[in-house]
Amino acid sequence: MSASCSSLTTGQAAVQNLLLAGGYAGLGFLCLSHPFAGTHISLIWAPAGLAFAALLHWGPRLCPGLWLGAFAVNFLADLSAPMAVGIACGNTFFPWLGSRLLHRCGMHCRLDRRQDLLAFLAIAVVATSSLTALNGAGHLWLAGKLPAERWLNGWLYWWLGDAIGTLIVAVPLLTFSWRRDLPALKGWRLLETGVLLSLLLALAFLLFFSERRIALPLTASPLLFLPFLLLSWIAIRAGLGPASLAALLVSVIAAIGTLDGLGGFSLGSPHQNLLMLWSYMATLSVITMVITVLLNELTTSRQHLELAVSGADQGTWEWDLLQDRLQLRLPWQERRRILSLGQLYQLVHPDDRRRLTSALEQHLDAGQPTFYCEFRLRRPLRQWRWIMAKGSLFNRDNRQRPTRMAGMLADITPRKQDEERLRLSASVFAHAREAIMITDADFRILDTNDAFTHLTGYPRQEVLGRHPDSLQPAAESLYTALWPQLKRNGYWRGEIDNRRRDGSRYTEQVTVSVVLSAAGTASHYVAISSDVTQLREQQQALEHLAHYDSLTGLPNRTRLRLLMDQAMADVHRRHRWLAICYLDLDGFKPINDRFGHAAGDRLLVMVAERLRQQLSGRDSLARLGGDEFILLLELDECRGWQPAIERVLQLLCDPFPLAEQRAQLSASIGVVLYPEDGEDADGLIRQADQAMYRAKQAGRNRYCRFDGELERQDRLRRQRQQEVAQSLAEGRFLLHYQPKIELHSGHVIGAEALLRWQQPDGRLLTPPQFLPQIENTPLDIRLGNWVLAEAVGQLRRWQRQGTDFRLSVNISPCQLQDPDFVPYLERLLEGDSGTVAARLELEILETAAISNLEQITAIIHRCHRLGLRIALDDFGTGYSSLTYLKQLPADVLKIDKSFVIDMLDNPEDRAIVQAIIGLARAFEREVVAEGVESVAHGDMLLALGCARGQGFGIARPMAAGAFEHWLQQYRPRPYRRQPAPSPGP
Repeated sequence: MSASCSSLTTGQAAVQNLLLAGGYAGLGFLCLSHPFAGTHISLIWAPAGLAFAALLHWGPRLCPGLWLGAFAVNFLADLSAPMAVGIACGNTFFPWLGSRLLHRCGMHCRLDRRQDLLAFLAIAVVATSSLTALNGAGHLWLAGKLPAERWLNGWLYWWLGDAIGTLIVAVPLLTFSWRRDLPALKGWRLLETGVLLSLLLALAFLLFFSERRIALPLTASPLLFLPFLLLSWIAIRAGLGPASLAALLVSVIAAIGTLDGLGGFSLGSPHQNLLMLWSYMATLSVITMVITVLLNELTTSRQHLELAVSGADQGTWEWDLLQDRLQLRLPWQERRRILSLGQLYQLVHPDDRRRLTSALEQHLDAGQPTFYCEFRLRRPLRQWRWIMAKGSLFNRDNRQRPTRMAGMLADITPRKQDEERLRLSASVFAHAREAIMITDADFRILDTNDAFTHLTGYPRQEVLGRHPDSLQPAAESLYTALWPQLKRNGYWRGEIDNRRRDGSRYTEQVTVSVVLSAAGTASHYVAISSDVTQLREQQQALEHLAHYDSLTGLPNRTRLRLLMDQAMADVHRRHRWLAICYLDLDGFKPINDRFGHAAGDRLLVMVAERLRQQLSGRDSLARLGGDEFILLLELDECRGWQPAIERVLQLLCDPFPLAEQRAQLSASIGVVLYPEDGEDADGLIRQADQAMYRAKQAGRNRYCRFDGELERQDRLRRQRQQEVAQSLAEGRFLLHYQPKIELHSGHVIGAEALLRWQQPDGRLLTPPQFLPQIENTPLDIRLGNWVLAEAVGQLRRWQRQGTDFRLSVNISPCQLQDPDFVPYLERLLEGDSGTVAARLELEILETAAISNLEQITAIIHRCHRLGLRIALDDFGTGYSSLTYLKQLPADVLKIDKSFVIDMLDNPEDRAIVQAIIGLARAFEREVVAEGVESVAHGDMLLALGCARGQGFGIARPMAAGAFEHWLQQYRPRPYRRQPAPSPGP
C-alpha cells in the first residue's frame, strides 16, 4: 500500500479524494433516502464499507476525501455545521484507526485466512462500527435530533447499519478484482457461475419482492435458505470476490423489498423485520467468507502436504478397493498415475509379487495395523528400483468391508544397495586383502581376518576381547575422539599413523561402520584397513615434484607463487620492502653445448648452491626453468637490494670447476620492488623479466631496475608495430614520387619513391612518424620489401608507357643487412632484360654503410652485378671520411637537405655543400642535392657545381597518378648559374 501511495502525484491524490468524497456522499444520500430511525439513521450505511475499503487499499491519504464526503452528507441532512463536522470526524477517525489496527495485525485484503476474517469482523464490523455509532448518536442527541429515551435504540440501529454496510460493501470491494477473478472463470466455470448467479438473483426477487400473501408461504418454506446454498456454491467455484458481490446484490434486493413492505421480512413488526433482515444479510456475507476461508485453508494444507512429500523425495498412493482404482504418484514422477491392482502387479518384479500380496492380506484380513512392504518396481528402460510402501486402511462400508487405503512411497534403492554391499562384505570377510576388525557395542574385538594379522603383526587370538586402542597406545587420543564421532554419525573414514606389533610405523586407510541391530541400536562395529604407506610416500613425492625443481631441489614456479604471496603479506604487515630479482645466466648455453647436458645440469646445481648460501633466513630462491632463477629478498629499506645483488653478481663470476676445467659464468638480473612497482605477483615477475632483458641488452653481467616509463615506451612501440603490420595487410601503405631534375636544363631525370601511411581519417603519415618504431624488426624488412616490389612494379608500368628515367628507393639498414635481401632483389628482377635494373637506384644511409663497411661493400658489389646503382643518402650527416668514401663503391652522393636549405644565409652550410661537391668530383661520383626549396637554391647549387637536385621548390611528392599528370604539364625551366659567393666572410 505504501509503495502505491508514494508513487501518486499530488494531482492524482486530489482526484482520488474528490472521487471518494463524491462516492461517499452519493451512497450516503441513497441510504438516507430510506431512513429507519428518524431522518439520520439508515437501515444499511453503505458508506462505512466504502470508507474501510478505501483506507485499507490506499491508506490515510484518502482521509480528506472521506471527511469531505461525510461532512457533505450530514450537513445537507439538516444538521448544523458543527454537528456535521463532529460526525464527519468520527466517521473518518474511527475507520482510519480500524484500518491501522488491521494493518498492524497483518491482515490480507483478500481475506483468505482465518485470522484475517476474525480480525475484520472484530475490528471493522464490531469495534469500529460501534465507536462510529456512539459518536453519531451522541451528536444527534446533543443536537436534539434524537430524544434521550431513544438514544440507546438509535445507537444500536446506527451500529447495526454501519456493521451491515461494512460487511456487505467492504468485503466485495476488498476481494473482487476484474483482472484476477474474471480470467479465472474460464469455460464451463464461467457458465456455471453465471447460471448460479442468475438463479440466486431470481430467487432473491421472488423472496423479497413478492406480495405478502405469496411471501408468507415462501418464507416458511426451505426456499428462504436456498440462497445460502447457491452462495456457498459460488464461493467454492469462483472465490470470495464474486461470492461477496453476489451477497451484496441479494442484500440490496432484500433491503429494498423490506423497506417497500414486500417479501417475507415485512410480515411482522418493524423491529422484528429489521432484526430478521439484518440477521439474514449478515448470515449471507459471513457464510460466504467462512466457506471461502475454510476452502483456502484446506487447499493450502493440501499444497503444503504435497510440497512436504515432494521435498522429502517421496510419493503417495490411494487405493479404492471397490472400484479397483489405484492413484499412484511415484517419487520420481510429478503426475499421478491411475491404474488397477493388476496393472500395478505388471510393474512389480516377479520375485516380489508374492511378498506384496502377503503384506496386503496381513493388513486387510489378519488385522495388522499398518501395511508395509518392500518390493522392486520397473521404471522406463527396464530399470528396477526398490520401493518401500507404507500405509493403512482408513474406510470401511456398512458391512465392514475395506473400501479405501492410502499411504506413502519411498525410493529405498540406495539403502538396498548399501545392505547388499554389507552382505557382500560379510561373505568375503575371510578372503579380503584388507584388514577387517569386528567389535561389539562396547568396542571389544570379536574377530579379525588374516589380512589384519599381516598388517598389524598381532595374531587373532591375541587381540580377541581387547580394546583397539590397547594395541596402539600412541593412537589412544585418536581413538578417544574417533569413537564418539562414530556413535553420532554411524561411520568414520580417515587415515591413521600407527605402529605394528614390532614397533615399525605405517599409515593405514581406515573405514569404520556401525552395524545396527533389529532394534536400531549399534550392535557391532566393522573397521576395514589397508596399508597406504607407499601411497602416502608417493603422494608426498608427487607433491614435492609439483612444487620443487627436481634438479636443484629449489622451489619451482608453482611454489614460487605461494612464496611470493606469503612474503608480500609479511612485508606488508611489517611495513618493509620485498625485492623480486629475475636472474638469467650469461653464457650458459655455450657451456652446455660444449660440455654436454649432464655437465650443464651439474653447473646449475652448483649455481643454485652458491645462490642458496647467499640467502638469509628471510629470503627465498626459486628456479623457473632452464638457467633462470628468482630471488626474493626481504629488505629493511628501499635501496637495500643493491649490495645483495652486487654480491650475487660477484659470486657467480668466480669460476666453476667442470670436467677438469673451469667454466666462467655471469648473470643478468632484473629487479622490481614490492609494493613500489605493483602489487600483483604475476605482474611483478613479468616486470622483473623485462628489466633482466634490459640488463642483457646493456652488456650483461649487470643488474637493471625496472623502469615504468621505459615499459610504457616499449608498450607504445609494440602497439605501433601492430598497427603497421595490420595496415600493411590491409593495403593502407602507398608510394609518392618526387621528381629529380637537371638544374642547367630543367629536364626530369628521375624520381625518388617515398613511403606514405594512410590513416583511417585520410591523413598521410611520413616515414619519420612511424619507421623509428619498427627499426631492426622483421616488420622493418617486410615493409621495405613491399616498398621495393611496389617501386619495381611502378617502374615497369612507366617503361611500358614510354617514360624512361631513373627511380630511387630508400633501403633501411636492417633490410640491407638481411641475408635474403639480394636474393629477394634477384627474384624481383627475374625475367627482365636489364632495363628495370638499369633504371633502379638504391639509396642507403651513410651511417648504415660505415657501421659495417666490409659487409655493406660486399652487398653493393652484388647489387652492381645485377645492374643497380647505389646512392649514399644524407651524405655529410655521418663520418664523411675520405677513407670510407674511397672504400665504398657508391655511385651517387646525396647532399642532406639540412645543409642545402640554410646555405643561402649560412656560410658554413654553404662551405659544407661545396666540400661535398668537391669530394664527389674528386672521387668521380655523381652528386644530387636535396632540399631545393626555391629558384635561389637551384641557382646557387648550379654555381657550386651540383648539376642535379630535388625539393619542394621543384615539386612535392605525389601519388603515381598525380605524378604522371605533373609530367604532362611540366615545362622545363633551366636554372641560371650565378657566381658562387665566397665561403667565408
